[in-house]
Amino acid sequence: MKMNRKLRRLAILVHKYDTYGRFYDINYLTEQIDAYAKYISEKRCKELHSAYSEIKKLMLELNIDTETYNKIAREEAKKRYRIYDILSINNLKETRDNKGVYVGSGGSNRNSVRYPKKARSKRVWKIFYNMFPWKAKEDGFDGETSSRMK
Repeated sequence: MKMNRKLRRLAILVHKYDTYGRFYDINYLTEQIDAYAKYISEKRCKELHSAYSEIKKLMLELNIDTETYNKIAREEAKKRYRIYDILSINNLKETRDNKGVYVGSGGSNRNSVRYPKKARSKRVWKIFYNMFPWKAKEDGFDGETSSRMK
């Protein structure tokens, strides 16, 4: 493998397994590898053991010092937290009105009721008045028509 590919592979492993930069000390990395070697039968421990072994191998091949490793770990930590910020915005809320189901948690708009269009069918109006029975009394809904319907 070329030097750039090895550095990229190391950055990927650091991003996934060591964004805190704990492994700048090769002795600590060796201790972790030995600790997971005891529990190699468990799936997660097996994955960590192989990842840490590859990190150690790449650190030795590339002859990376503490400062360089910390720089890589900091860059990958920044990338990870930037990704978390971007993904946390992507929570879309379902907003359906008057489909026989109450959607949402209230908020500043909790007391308002959105009426259906006047051209909607009787079925839609029945569902609406079943959801909001006090509006049926206000509008004089008799099961067929009301003052709000067309």
